[in-house]
Amino acid sequence: MPALTKPKNTGAISVAACLVAIDKTRRDIQLFPSGRFDAPLGAMLGQGPWQLDADSAGRLIAAVSARKNDILIDYEHQSLTAAKNGHTAPAAGWINPGSLAWTDAGLYATAPDWKEKAAAMIDADEYRYLSPVFIYDETTGTPTNIISVALTNTPAIDGMAAVSLAALMAGTLTPEEPIMELSELMERLCYLLNLPLTITPQKMAGELDKLKTLLGAGDTKTGAASLVDVLAAKDAQIAALSTAAPDPAKYVPVETLLSLQQQHAQQAKADREQKVAALIAANPTIIIPAMESWAKQLGMSDYAQLEKYIQNTRPIAALTQTQTGGQAPAAPATQATDTDVTVMKCLGLTAEQFALVKAQE
Repeated sequence: MPALTKPKNTGAISVAACLVAIDKTRRDIQLFPSGRFDAPLGAMLGQGPWQLDADSAGRLIAAVSARKNDILIDYEHQSLTAAKNGHTAPAAGWINPGSLAWTDAGLYATAPDWKEKAAAMIDADEYRYLSPVFIYDETTGTPTNIISVALTNTPAIDGMAAVSLAALMAGTLTPEEPIMELSELMERLCYLLNLPLTITPQKMAGELDKLKTLLGAGDTKTGAASLVDVLAAKDAQIAALSTAAPDPAKYVPVETLLSLQQQHAQQAKADREQKVAALIAANPTIIIPAMESWAKQLGMSDYAQLEKYIQNTRPIAALTQTQTGGQAPAAPATQATDTDVTVMKCLGLTAEQFALVKAQE
């Protein structure tokens, strides 16, 4: 049969087991009858009716044939209950996933590989019925995958259409995928939550409880019901913030702000230069020409410090008055030394001014 597309998840998914009588005259075994079937005498948890036709059977065959491992045939569904009762779960036989075929009478598995013990019990009529464990869509009642098949003697209805339900669990298994092993599920959760692969199931449960608490304490306005929804809602908020136009009454472009800051800095510098120059000009007897460069640097870096220096420094007397009463000073009695010349140059004084300073000493 050609490969068909896998069925979409149209509703809640449950797992069920049904019973079909074994026909010892045939090499193949019937897993499901054709059309509508139910289990009015033996339903435990699940709810029929179920139905299977050529189209839905094609999708079921496609889903099963995608598996690599053979389908287990066990005894009394022991593979599903071994963890609870502690008994072993030996195989009664195996079904090749590619051996399923549809006929007008229903879905068959051709040439199952029966183990010697199981074959002998079937031949001795010690086991009479098959019980496929299958995933079905609760909305449509259509089987979507097969988990395993069991030998059993607990039919609920007589005859070929005697298919009884022994529902094993109800959940949200994805019908397009085979049953996932616990180790694979743990590995995926570790990658999702960035946890070490060596984490124990107990610690993993604790981490999931933390995540559940975070989801429960999230923003209820988003209406998020899962982690995926929460992350999608956050992404939507970030996208909205990144694309929304800013309010011109509250925000200005960065270029405008930088330009204003630069203009302010230039104006502040010009104001400081003018203020320093005025302070130096007002104190010529303290800030002599030789000190102007130093005074300007100090005033630009620390104006208060320049003011403090001027307040605590006495004016140079030689620059505020003359000792000759306004008359031309007499020529120096002695020739200036080399040291005197150096000092005059450093201070920017003339020979006459220097002589007056020395005369005060």
